[in-house]
Amino acid sequence: VLWESVKPHPAVRPVHDEPQYVVERGGSGYLPDGAPQPSMVLTIGPPGSGKTTWARYVFGDHAVVAADDWFDRFNNGEFEVKHLRTAHNWCKSQVLERLRDGVSVVVNNTNTTLSEMFDYVAAVEFTPLPHRVVFARMPERNADVLAKRGLHGVPKNKIKSFVRRIEMMGTPSILRVLQAGPMRNRDLQATCQVLYVGVFFDKDTRESIAGTFLGNNPRSRLHARVCDFHVTMVFLPTPGQVEKAGIGQRVRVTLTGSLDHPEIQLLSVALPNPAVAANVTNENPHITVATRTVPPAVANHMLRYATPVPLARGSVAVTGVVGAYLRGSGRIVTDAKALPAGWAVLPTKRRSNGS
Repeated sequence: VLWESVKPHPAVRPVHDEPQYVVERGGSGYLPDGAPQPSMVLTIGPPGSGKTTWARYVFGDHAVVAADDWFDRFNNGEFEVKHLRTAHNWCKSQVLERLRDGVSVVVNNTNTTLSEMFDYVAAVEFTPLPHRVVFARMPERNADVLAKRGLHGVPKNKIKSFVRRIEMMGTPSILRVLQAGPMRNRDLQATCQVLYVGVFFDKDTRESIAGTFLGNNPRSRLHARVCDFHVTMVFLPTPGQVEKAGIGQRVRVTLTGSLDHPEIQLLSVALPNPAVAANVTNENPHITVATRTVPPAVANHMLRYATPVPLARGSVAVTGVVGAYLRGSGRIVTDAKALPAGWAVLPTKRRSNGS
């Protein structure tokens, strides 16, 4: 039975559509003998599709969390786009709290793209939680019906865009969500031609780093997509951050632990020089060693939830050089004087005159 951990339903069953389910094992956490497995359910459906009615009937009000709830609680029920990120961050915090408590929770958002579900799936996939992951797709797709059912007055053309995105999504799964990667942080905007500043290593050091990872995971082989082994210091830096980073400076990097996941392999690192560390904005400095099918950017999110395994032989020190990875060309510059002319401004896009 899918919902064996749910309390008995109310005596009167409300009218609602039954979702189409995709159920995956998800978390690897320990469950006491005989304990029911909790679920993290991600509803998928446009406004008016019956997500809330179904979720509250099956799980009870206490287990259902949505970004819309923030507006009801803290903004007098008034939706304002400027508060949307705050609402979603609040929703994530509420969901994580229930996950840590080991109880079922419904992420009752529209979830019209795979990336919208990334943070929730990553929290279960990369943390020893016992939860199964359930994708619950509401079946109604008729915009006229949805507009009449909806309680928030969402325009019909907006509902149609929700429906299109859901249809484009296809069948969701844990792997497909991880492959889609996280939603782009719109607060991060490119201001110059440097994509990121990082610490880069020569060939011999890269081989040593790979050997350190394999030595700590002797039963593993590197995944198919071996990465270029660098430590990102600042992603989408400003010109000022590039200048302060010390391009060309040789720095010491300490390898401290490893994570070996079926989709991504990495080493956690520390930068012991305080002057260098002060210029790092990456929340979880690391070296992505290899991936199977997911983008390397997933490594940062993996480290938000997973705890690296300390290196069996203690931390290992390696030396690299601070460099700038240039947008477009993919060239790595490790000499500040070699930065191309005009690097501190973005090139102007030419407008076509139709000729």
